[in-house]
Amino acid sequence: MTMLRDAGFGLREAFHLMNTVAMFTTGHCLAEVDPPGEPPMTIPEMDPAEFPNATAAIQDGLGTPEDHQARYDFAIDALSRGFSSTRTPEQG
Repeated sequence: MTMLRDAGFGLREAFHLMNTVAMFTTGHCLAEVDPPGEPPMTIPEMDPAEFPNATAAIQDGLGTPEDHQARYDFAIDALSRGFSSTRTPEQG
């Protein structure tokens, strides 16, 4: 919290930022875990002619553990940049 305050975020903004990151992280983790007792999910077979972008993305690594981490990192970076642009430090 101190780091966020020192970076120019107001008290409530800092708490909103922490809540947003915590909720995003929780949701991201839950989305990546297979339900208990269920087999791991697999990427469905798709017709490349019907879904050229999806099949190309899968061939490029979409859905791999590395992709999950990259997607999380990308989103956290975007959230950080967005929050940084909304700073309205408290007066005084």
